[in-house]
Order: sequence, then C-alpha cells, then structure tokens
Amino acid sequence: MAGGTDGVEEMGTSLQFELAGGGWMRVDLAAAGAFRVRLSDDGTFAESPLNRYGILRDPGGEMRCAVRRSRDTVELDGGKAILAVDLRDGNMRLRDAAGTELTRTAEPFRCGPSGGGFRARFALAAEENLYGLGDVTRERLQKRGTRAEMRVTNISAYVPIPFVMSSRGWALLTNTTHRHTFDLGAAESDRLLVEGQTGRLDCYLFAGNGFGELLDGYTEIAGKPALLPIWAYGLTFIGHDTLNAREVVDDALRFRLEGIPCDMMGLAGGWMERRYDHSTEKAWHPDRFYMPKSISTGPHTFIGALQSHGFKLNLLLYCDYDLSAYEEYRLRDGGREDGEAPEPWYAHLRPFVEQGVASFKLIGSRQLQRHPDRQWANGMRDADMHNLYPVLLAKQMFDGFAEQTGKRPMLYTIAGYTGIQRYAATCAGQSGNDREALVSMLNHGMSGHVHTTCDMFIHTKEGIHFGFLQPWSQINSWAYFRHPAFLEDGVRELFKAYARLRYRLLPYIYSAAHVAARTGMPILRAMPLHFPDDPTCDDLLHQYMLGPSMLVGVYTDCVYLPAGRWFDYWTGETHEGPKRLDCRLPAGAGGPLFVRGGAILPMWPDTDYVGQSPVTLVALDIYPHGSSEFTMYEDDGVTFGYKKGEVAATVIHCEETAEYVKVRIEPRCGTYVGMPAKRDYELIVRVRDKPSRLSLNGVRLPERPKRPKPDTAPGWQFDRMRGTVRLLIEAAEEGEAQLCVEALLPPAVPAAASKRAKPPTERKAASAEQFEKRLEAAWQAGRRAEAADALRQWWTSRSGQAASAGDEWRMHLLEGCLLLARQASQNGWPAADVFGADYTAMFNVQAIADQKQGLALLETLADHLVGYVHRLSGSAEHPLIREVLQMLERELDQALSLNEVAERLHVHPSHLSRLFKREVGQPFSEYVWKLKMELGKTLLENGLKVYEAAAKTGFKDVSYFSRVFRKYWGVPPVELRR
Repeated sequence: MAGGTDGVEEMGTSLQFELAGGGWMRVDLAAAGAFRVRLSDDGTFAESPLNRYGILRDPGGEMRCAVRRSRDTVELDGGKAILAVDLRDGNMRLRDAAGTELTRTAEPFRCGPSGGGFRARFALAAEENLYGLGDVTRERLQKRGTRAEMRVTNISAYVPIPFVMSSRGWALLTNTTHRHTFDLGAAESDRLLVEGQTGRLDCYLFAGNGFGELLDGYTEIAGKPALLPIWAYGLTFIGHDTLNAREVVDDALRFRLEGIPCDMMGLAGGWMERRYDHSTEKAWHPDRFYMPKSISTGPHTFIGALQSHGFKLNLLLYCDYDLSAYEEYRLRDGGREDGEAPEPWYAHLRPFVEQGVASFKLIGSRQLQRHPDRQWANGMRDADMHNLYPVLLAKQMFDGFAEQTGKRPMLYTIAGYTGIQRYAATCAGQSGNDREALVSMLNHGMSGHVHTTCDMFIHTKEGIHFGFLQPWSQINSWAYFRHPAFLEDGVRELFKAYARLRYRLLPYIYSAAHVAARTGMPILRAMPLHFPDDPTCDDLLHQYMLGPSMLVGVYTDCVYLPAGRWFDYWTGETHEGPKRLDCRLPAGAGGPLFVRGGAILPMWPDTDYVGQSPVTLVALDIYPHGSSEFTMYEDDGVTFGYKKGEVAATVIHCEETAEYVKVRIEPRCGTYVGMPAKRDYELIVRVRDKPSRLSLNGVRLPERPKRPKPDTAPGWQFDRMRGTVRLLIEAAEEGEAQLCVEALLPPAVPAAASKRAKPPTERKAASAEQFEKRLEAAWQAGRRAEAADALRQWWTSRSGQAASAGDEWRMHLLEGCLLLARQASQNGWPAADVFGADYTAMFNVQAIADQKQGLALLETLADHLVGYVHRLSGSAEHPLIREVLQMLERELDQALSLNEVAERLHVHPSHLSRLFKREVGQPFSEYVWKLKMELGKTLLENGLKVYEAAAKTGFKDVSYFSRVFRKYWGVPPVELRR
C-alpha cells in the first residue's frame, strides 16, 4: 500500500505495507501508548522467541486505534500516542496525545535479507537524557554518549535489557534475543543507533508522561515484576560452603540468641553429593546432609529444626539443561504432560521442595558461557538462545514452584535479559566494590527490574548501612566467616540495630513492592525517577530513594537534597532543599538517611522473623509537610491471592498548616486470608512545637507524662528532645471507622528584625544574646547541626568585625568559650564533666594558632554540650542503650538487674555497665532506681494504693518499697496519698 485518499479515517489494530525502496513494514498497536514495529524483506514476520515463549505479550488484544491516511503517510492514534509513518520509506514520528513530537527516525529502518541484520537510527535533541539498558555498566546512570552491547556476559553485563528511556517522554525496546548494540550518541552526539549483525528489526516504541509512565508501559509488554513472598524482604544468610546440617542449624540459632532478625538460611554448592552438579539427579551430600529416605520430612529433620525457629531454606543450583524441549512441548500440547513429554527441569526439584526447601539460587555458571556449536531442541543456535536461556530457566523454576506449592517463589539469579523481573530477583554478582553494585541496581530500576541486591559487606558500618537499605538483603559467606555473631562488639550492635530497623520498615518496603508489581516503579529508585526536572539529579551514583520517601546516601558523607523539606532520620534536624549537605553522622549510623517532608512510614514492632506473631499494632512515623498521603498494602504474604484482589489497602493522609497538624487514617479497604480482625496504631508525629490541644475524632485527649505510659485511658505525650507527639490508638471492638487526629499548634514566633541601626556595643550584646538563645534551643532539642550552625554564624560575624584588628579574634574565642560554659553552669552541670578533656583548652586560648583552629575548638565544645544533653535525657545515641532504655520503659514493673538485661541482650554485664554510664551519664542501678521512684511518686499522686504502686514498680515486698521510697523522697508513700 503506497498511497491512499487524503483525510480518510478508519479503525484498526495494525498496518502492513510494502516500502517503495523494497521490503515490508508492519506496525501494530501494542497498548494505548505503545506501538510494535517490524521490518521484513519478504513480507513474512517471524515470531520473536520472547513472544513465542510468552515472555513478551501484547496486552492491546482487540484494542483498536484511529487510522488516518493521506497520500504518503498514515497515522495510528492509540489515544495516548500517535505514530506517523511515511509509506514510501518507513520513516516515523512519535507524538504524544497533544501532538508534541517525542522522537523521529533519522533515516529509514534497515533490514538484511533472511534475517541478516538490522539497523535503526533515531534523532536526539540536545537536552535529551537516556536511561536503562539494565546491568551493562557500573560506572554511570545516564547513558547519553555511551555504547553498550546486548549480550549476557560474566561480570561486565550480567543482565543486559535492551530497553532505553528518554527524558523527552519516549522509550524503545528491541524485541530480539540476538546479540546487538546500542549507540546512544557516542559516535554521533545527536543520534541513537541500534544495530545487529543477525536477526530482523522488531521493536516497541512507547510514549509516556515521565519515566514512571514509561516503566508502566514497558512492563505491560515485558511483564509486571513478581511480588516476592513477604519474608523474602527480610534478611537472607548464606553460610560457609562446607557447612553440615548441624552447623547450619547452629548458625540459625546464633541469629535468635543474638536477637538479630533473619528469615532465610542458604546453602552454597556443598549441599550436593556431587559438587557442581548440573544434572537432574541431584542428591543431598551423604555425610554433611544425611537425609534418611524413610522419613525425610518433618520437624525431626534439619529443615524442620530451621522451620521451628522461623527460618526458610534456600539451595544453590547449577543448570546446563536444554530447557527449550519442554517449552516447545508445552506450546505444542498446551501444557498436557504424558509419558512422551520431555522431563521438565523443575521435576527433579520437587522432592526437595516437599522436604521443605522454600527458595533457590540460580548460579551463573554455564549460563554465562558461550556454546557456539550447541544445537538446541527447538532448532535454535547459541546466537538465539544465549540471551534467552537465563529467562527461560527462571520462568520454568517460577512456574514449577508455583504449580507445586500454590505459593510465590523466591528465586534469585545473577543472569537475565528482557522479562527477568517477572520471575526472579537478582544479586549483583562479582563487583569491584559495593559502589559499583549500587550503580547496577540503579540501572536495573530504570529498566523495569525491581528486586535487586548485592552481597552485604558486614565488616564496615558503611556496608551494613547499604546492605539493609535495599529491596532485599543478603549476606553471602561463601568460603569465609561472615556471620554477624562473629563481629566485634561495636559493629555487631550496629548490625543488629540496622537489621531491626529494616524489619520495622517492612510494611513500608512491602507497600513499595506492591506498587512495583502494579506499575514497574522500582523499590530502589534512581533520583531522576522522582526529580526529573532537577539536572543535579541526572547522574547521582551515591544516593537513591528507597520507596517514595526515604533518601539513602551510600559510601559518602555528602548528599544532594532536592527542592523541599528533608528530615535527617538520625538526628531529626530539618533541611530545605535544593542544596548539597555534608553530613555529620552519629556513632550508630553507617551513612546518610533522610526522610522527605510529608512522609508517612508504617512500621512494625520488633520481630525476629516475618510471621513470628500477628501484627495488630502498626506505628506510623509521620513527617508533616503540606498535604500528603501514603497507601499501605497488606496481603497474606505468600500466595497469589493479591493478583485476584485479595489485598487490604489503608490510606493515611497528613496535612500541616501554621495552626495545626491533622492525620486521617481511612478504614482498611479489602480483605485477605489471615487478616487481623482489628488494627491498633501508634502515631509518632513531628511537630514544630508542643501542641496546645490534641483530639481524636473531635474528642480532646489529655496529655500524659513521658513515664509511665498509660495502661488504659488514651492520651498523648510530647517529646521535646525529638520534637514528636506520640499517641496510641486502640481499635474499637466492633467495626472499623475512619480515625482523625488533630494537633493544634501554638502561634509561631516570627524572628525579630530591627530596622534601626544600632551602635557597635549594642549590636555586640544583641548578637551574644541571640546566639545564646539559638544555641540553647538547639542543644535542648539535641540538634547538633543547628547548634553548629548558630555557632558558625556568630563566629563569622565576630571574625568579620575583627578582620583588621590583629589578635582581637582571640577575645572573641574566649567570649565564645565563656558563652558555652555559661550554658552548662546555668543548668548546674560541672563544666569538666560536660566538656571532658577539652575543658582545659578554654583557658589556654593563646595556644590556638589561628581563627580556623579557634572555630574548630568552639564546634568541639558545642558538640560536647549536645552530647551531654543526650546522655542526661536518656536519648542515647548508641543503639544498644536505646534498646535498654526502651526495655526499662516497657518493663519497669519487673525487678530488672544489670545482669539480667545483659543476658537478654547477649552482651557482657561489664561492657553494658560501662556503655550505659557513658551514654546516659548515670550508673545503671541509679538510673533504674530513679525511674522506679519517680513512677511510684506519680502513681501515688494519681490515687493508687501503696501496694498497687509497689507492684507497678517491681517491688514484691510492700514494706521494703515503703522504706526505700521514704529514704528516696524523705516522706513515707502513704503521705502522698493524703
């Protein structure tokens, strides 16, 4: 068809025509915003292996589009996009629904005879950025100016994905398993070139409003990411390669004894009778993993022992099987198996799954090797099968496990190609360092693959920080000893704190996984996905968004905060972007972590593993800023019920104004098997000041003291140190209704600004007074950065005045030292205790060489002051001491001793004693005594009887309680009741 009648419009789904210069072209509407384009030299269009085996699909089905013809062109209008094709040579222009050109071909498509290669060239605009292509480089995120080869290759290209997105709102997917290359403006800066020496041209063009829509459109064709079982988002541990069954169970029990959450234990290749067994005759190693054939299942096996403590088991697999025979058989016979059916690869794994194996790791091995002389059962050679093989393996493993168990598989691999996101998670494999692994994950996310991780480097705090803030987390011991129980004390405690943080964040991470399964939006998100209009975000390689609200910095102390409000997760300090920020990390942090203003983070209580107990209480950690909302998704966590709509969605709204903060929690929408009958919430809301009033559904609630937490009547607490309001909301016994919490805030005090000029002496006095006020506000809130900022501003104003005054800056240094000392003395704190070894430096300013050293001394002293306040307030920075303080707060009605607490936390009592005194500023016994006496006094003043107050403070002997109380307070307890 080379011409037509001008202005004719009809409805259709595809268009096929012969080109004037030879060859045939076919264009199909694949979806509302996607077109499939194919070129042939003879008018026949062979089926791509990716379509043949169901990896790619055209969801358009019977969808029809408007086809408008003119003499030399035809337009296909799919609603979201319009593709205009020149009938003479096949040149194309892709426009959005409004008619704006997104891209155009720079020359006609080329296709060699009989599949002898292809070439496509597109024009690039000057400002255009390009992303995607999977794991083909670990050096950059933005691909403009680079060249990449689409061939699965060990280390350099584990998972190439021939999909590229443009910042102009279009994307391209090549539908071939043949080796081919992308030149993204490397040879010619204004041209994108795709070419292959074999195969035919077959590609998809997508249009979308931003990267999110493009990923959604791509995964409509290539398949939505699978949702993993919820326990897979916890921690996976792969033990030493030579472990036996007893040692595996011992490793598992160490996690429980150390109080470190973990869900899956993995076995490396040593579990097999024959090492590197690629066959379908695998068996347990007869010595290390002896499994009697008579009774190979049940709680008496090593797998049963793991299950009784909440662990799943993962096995490593090698494969060199011809998977194509079974794929062809299923196409030929509709999946009906009979005696003549080829043996499915998965069949030999069924007995292991029956014994309790819950997961498999697909090692790269021969998947990554070339097989130039191999003839596959489906007639293909290595040129067709090499890229396809890893996806077929994951597909057959996924289908086999799902059919056998009815549950979601947890499979992971290091190799893949187009569509791998439908079947398996991936691990980054061998990499020079974790920084390279992060770039791999960022590129995966920009290519529709969402379940990525790398082997956690547990011996540094930076490696732990990165390893736990990923879509899923794994430790791989291989031939080494990487169990966290073997770490030195400080690193082990930090590891435990991060592990517990991850498990508390699971409802947030799992909700992001639900979004990924519906839209293709990754869990670990490169910055351009959220901030496409900020050029600073174009190629950031050391930071990312975890879900919609958490910004993670990795192997860096400097992060870029885009426009908006950001909260430092570790310190609570607020920042306004856009700006670059040098972070000062507390001792218990391995890297920067920020929360976006408006964030709502659902969090679980502490748990040792997923499913340990039903989750009836969900904490909502809320960072108000303007109007925001978050949807928490819940399901049964293991089956495919979510695909049938068996999901409960809870929408939480937050609104902040100058007068109030309002949180609204909608009732759960939807149900699933095992859904808790009711849901309690604990709200932790950041506020700029203590509320003057707080109400729940219009009913005013009383304020409660920080200790004790109320047992019955509802009430709220304000933590001035953290700037948070905390409220527990218990669900009604029957029904579920909307909850609305409103906190009224006192008027904000505007910063005073005097317009009249002041004499120098008055300005000096005002500056000192203002500095003291700002510093006092900062250290009372425990905010180091704010205290340092106030100090630096004061010093800058002073040094500016003294620029030409010789050594006058020393007088300002002395003045600053005295101001800081006054802050301590006014609160009755010994300056020597507050400032430690740096106290004497305050009286020896002549030893300070220059102004730079002078400012450094003041910053050090201010840091001491904030740290002292942290210790006195009980807001310890060390994660172990925070856990102790939480334990004391929960269990003050028990007779807690230092030895008992140390035993429960698996630390030596002397180490805990020293650490507690250093962090809190008091010995453990004195601190506990103080808490119990203060609680007892409060209970008695509230009307409790003496024996009731004694019981609630952990005293079994009422008379002993009375004696201790009288000695502490100077009056008998009965006097307070009067």
